[in-house]
Amino acid sequence: MQKVPAEQFELSAGAENLSQYGARSFSDHYFCKHCGVHTFTKSSRNGEDAVVINLACLQDLDLSSLTPRVFDGANLL
Repeated sequence: MQKVPAEQFELSAGAENLSQYGARSFSDHYFCKHCGVHTFTKSSRNGEDAVVINLACLQDLDLSSLTPRVFDGANLL
C-alpha cells in the first residue's frame, strides 16, 4: 500500500469493475466486483485528502523491486 495526495491520483481505467464500501465517515474503500481485491481507499481526514493504493493493482510495477516496510494498518489512513 502507498498513500498519496488525492490530487496525484487518477483512475485511468476500470471504474466500471469497482464496488465501493464506506465503513467510516472519512473514507471510501474500493474493491474489484469480480475478484474482491481491495484496490484503493479515498480518505479525507485532518484536512488532508489522500488515496491509499494497493500497489499490486498497478500495471507495469515490479513488486520485487520494492523494499517492503512494516506499518500499522489500523492507523494508515
